[in-house]
Amino acid sequence: LSVNMDFNAYRTNRKQPKTDGADKSLFEWMYKTPPNTVTRYPKKEGSNFTYYGNRPNMTNPAAYIDRAGIREDYEDNISVNISPRWEVLPNLVLKGQYSYRISSRGGKSKREAYNFFDYDTDALLNTWGADFSDYRDHDTYYYLGGTAEYTYDKGDHRLFVIGGYNQELTHQNSWDSYSMISMFAKANYTYDRRYLIEGTVRRDGSSRFGKNNRWGTFPSVSLAWRISQEEWFPKDNSPVNDLKLRIGYGVTGNQEIGNYGFVASYNTGVYPFGNNNSTALVSTTLSNPNIHWEEVRQTNFGVDMSLFNSRVNLSLDAYIKKTADMLVKASIPITSGFEDTTETFTNAGKMRNKGGEMTLRTINLKGIFSWESALTATYNKNEILDLNSETPMFINQIGNSYVTMLKAGYPINVFYGYVTDGLFQNWGEVNRHATQPGAAPGDIRFRDLNNDGVINDEDRTILGNPNPNWFFSLSNNLSYKGWELSVFLQGVAGNKIYNANNVDNEGMAAAYNQTTAVLNRWTGEGTSYSMPRAIIWGDPNQNCRVSDRFVENGSYLRLKNITLSYTLPKKWLQKIQLENARISFSCENVATITGYSGFDPEVDVNGIDSSRYPISRTFSMGLNFNF
Repeated sequence: LSVNMDFNAYRTNRKQPKTDGADKSLFEWMYKTPPNTVTRYPKKEGSNFTYYGNRPNMTNPAAYIDRAGIREDYEDNISVNISPRWEVLPNLVLKGQYSYRISSRGGKSKREAYNFFDYDTDALLNTWGADFSDYRDHDTYYYLGGTAEYTYDKGDHRLFVIGGYNQELTHQNSWDSYSMISMFAKANYTYDRRYLIEGTVRRDGSSRFGKNNRWGTFPSVSLAWRISQEEWFPKDNSPVNDLKLRIGYGVTGNQEIGNYGFVASYNTGVYPFGNNNSTALVSTTLSNPNIHWEEVRQTNFGVDMSLFNSRVNLSLDAYIKKTADMLVKASIPITSGFEDTTETFTNAGKMRNKGGEMTLRTINLKGIFSWESALTATYNKNEILDLNSETPMFINQIGNSYVTMLKAGYPINVFYGYVTDGLFQNWGEVNRHATQPGAAPGDIRFRDLNNDGVINDEDRTILGNPNPNWFFSLSNNLSYKGWELSVFLQGVAGNKIYNANNVDNEGMAAAYNQTTAVLNRWTGEGTSYSMPRAIIWGDPNQNCRVSDRFVENGSYLRLKNITLSYTLPKKWLQKIQLENARISFSCENVATITGYSGFDPEVDVNGIDSSRYPISRTFSMGLNFNF
């Protein structure tokens, strides 16, 4: 009998300028503020008051830093893990695990009241009221589980069986909680190291579904044939050392929809009734007692081979993954009294992912100087098969327009909007084109896709796919005596990004800072065929509407990490009684090759880049000692 216990504790402190929820982020204002905005005016004689440069409907980032106040946040995390192990019999082992984690968060905001005045006229421009507030909340997580493992190994037969039970409980803040109970069993049998079969079955219950739909059963089975162990397989002088074929099928479940989605939610409000105001109970989301587990059914075919004395190892896989009863936000008509952005979920439709994966590991050099590489590449094609409705679902709103769409026959979250067709160069081109309200020379010409002579919502179409077709990575590890160098690259290809930042930063429809691309804007016939005219405080042609103007290639290759380390020789360490000592230097996010114009092509899964904070290049040094 043995018992292992782990204890971990850490605290995180953050201090940053306070920004109100209704305001833009500080980073976004830094990006959008025109460069000729005065940061801080010189102090007037005899006065210690600070005047800030101002733009209509904008906030000076320097004013944010100086006067918006400070927000301090902290987070404490404590976790304990206890894992007993009891070898009841030589082939029978019982294991248990108990985990407890508590996360406490808190913070405070402090801002003194401040009046902003015009530098020239001393006219009052704006007032920021005082704000003194704090918050505290905490989460707790409990896990209790156990397994029983049995192994039988005799002659040509090997059997491994494991069964287990676990329960999880999470409390969020002081009232929100959810739990899950799981039971599982797995058996793995091998005959003569040639034939392998494995079967698994899980039974999961989640409190996120109603009492009639809380449980789901998820089986899986896989078969493998090690061809290289057959007597007829060539063994002498064969470049193939090991060859195995695999096939598998399995079902997994998804319950990530938040809590209490199966019941209606309500909020309190004040409703005018006659001459009085009455307290009212307002329904905010609809109930869906029939919501249940989303199921993902995957079929996989694969081959593993080892070549040239195991110096080359290759794995190839082809898969078809079908998702049934997808958990998505329900499309609710406005006539129901609910907004279509409500958080009501439903099981709607089916989706399919199919593709292939390749993993290639090679030992390029052996000896004092060694070099090993690992290359992975994945191709994936995504398609929505059914949404239980022929009506598309529009999601991910930017401004007053939806950017992405869910529709059967297309990938998930495709961009949907208008197709541009150059610029109007003169009034003759405007008049000859389909009716396009607000258009004038220098504006974007949009295609009349349905040829009805009018540019309207019926001319929108698919603009691009935010889901990459290719994922790839390459790692190289080189070593010479005590020196080690590792280089890791990763990237994607085949996806598009909707650069929502350029709606403001290249829209030329408000007094925001603009990118240098607008220097090549249309200023007269023939001056530009892609960047429209500048129209301050208005956009009559809606040049900034959702269109392929803001859709860009999202492919990239990133040098993710470089690490150089040196392990000190043993003879150096014996004198100071050290068993091992290693020093390392590393750089994260070294460089990126991309055609994307934004800060970072690694955007959210919806493919929209909206004021995304750029990643940091991180340098670190490490020292490891073993006594």
